[in-house]
Amino acid sequence: MPVIDDKTIKELDAIRGKRNLLIWENRAYVKGNNPETLNEAPHKKPDNRITIPFAKMAVETLCGYAGRAGDITINWENITTIEEEATSKKAAKLDPYIELQKEIAEHNEMELETSQLYEVGITQGESYELFWVSEELKLSSMMTPEYKKIPNVEIVLLWSSDIKRKLEAALRFWVSGKNHFLDVYRPLFSERWNKLDGKNTWIRDEEFDTKYPYTEVPLAIYSINSDTVSIFQAEKDIITGNDKLLNKSVNEVDRFNAMIALFPQLVGKEMADKLVEMKIIDDLEQFEKWPQYLQKDLNGVKEFYTMVSERLEKFFHKSIKIPDFSDENFVNAQSGLAMAFKLIGLEFLAAKIDMYFYKGLRQRNKLINDVISMNSKFNTDDYKMEIISKRNLPMDKPAIIDMVVKLNGILSKETLLKFLPEDIVKDVEAELLRLEGDQEEVDLELNIED
Repeated sequence: MPVIDDKTIKELDAIRGKRNLLIWENRAYVKGNNPETLNEAPHKKPDNRITIPFAKMAVETLCGYAGRAGDITINWENITTIEEEATSKKAAKLDPYIELQKEIAEHNEMELETSQLYEVGITQGESYELFWVSEELKLSSMMTPEYKKIPNVEIVLLWSSDIKRKLEAALRFWVSGKNHFLDVYRPLFSERWNKLDGKNTWIRDEEFDTKYPYTEVPLAIYSINSDTVSIFQAEKDIITGNDKLLNKSVNEVDRFNAMIALFPQLVGKEMADKLVEMKIIDDLEQFEKWPQYLQKDLNGVKEFYTMVSERLEKFFHKSIKIPDFSDENFVNAQSGLAMAFKLIGLEFLAAKIDMYFYKGLRQRNKLINDVISMNSKFNTDDYKMEIISKRNLPMDKPAIIDMVVKLNGILSKETLLKFLPEDIVKDVEAELLRLEGDQEEVDLELNIED
């Protein structure tokens, strides 16, 4: 395990400070405050600074498509129960382990938490979820697994040097008032360090060390790609280029409006100096004789800037694979197949994110099972977690219902019910129980008649 001391902490904190510059930059892009545009050195007046929030639109679109609360859900099933031994759907639904998992998920607001992790992940490339234990649920034989999203700026990860690297410790830097604190999380225990107001040395504070049943570092990492970079990292230059073009266009118009007629012998030194100061013209002495007027021809400039801006916007959506849903060519798709082709890039992107993001969900489940295994009678190896992702798109309900009717007798009832929209079937398991109950009543009536 890595050795932690005052010198090491200061070095890691310095690394964290440099990394946080990118985190703050990404956050600014999503808020519509492009730092490349807003932090430029001042130019000649006027100096308008307008930013188009392409990153914000991309993040919100992707979150709305695949990352809303409830879009990523978890199911558990007992893998030791074979079909011949299964008693009924109702018995499976009331499995005590599954009910316990649902209670823990509800206590931690799992669906909302997962959605927030998704949004931070696509903004920063990675998001983090910290675990601890409490007695909040008053469970008779075990502690309550607790977890919560932690700001990226607080976390530093320490990995092993193996080819298949392993997380050895997670450091959380946080501030309370004027005091600085550090919690170092390792498997089974954490240690506290502090740097009090006015001090420059990190000191161990064993009073706040903790122990817990987590056999791995109690941190779930939610990545969105192999490079752990923002979803719009490659498109930042396009965003900035479009902003600069827009600002140049607006500034050119403002300068044109500021032009004034210069009449011979009516412009004194004070006015001339003012014109130079305002950058309306660089140097009046360049003229051999006073011009009757200054003229700036803007014919075609607006059309040129508009054309280039529209091209950059198309490049942005083409590169990032997130369509512009306000585009008339998109919303006027004539069929479900045409819509699917227009969304294929977005679906490829969402599916790739799922592949990496699911690793965090599986780590969350493993950490929860650490607590369950240590303090209860359940054998967590008997259960399998299933991750289900759904996409948020308009549905052609009549077409879906027609498809379900045609597949009746070919696919199972459970599979068919899963095809139906949520506003028709909210709970597939509950609906199967109702169907099972209705069938039992029919069988009973037939037996009575016989």
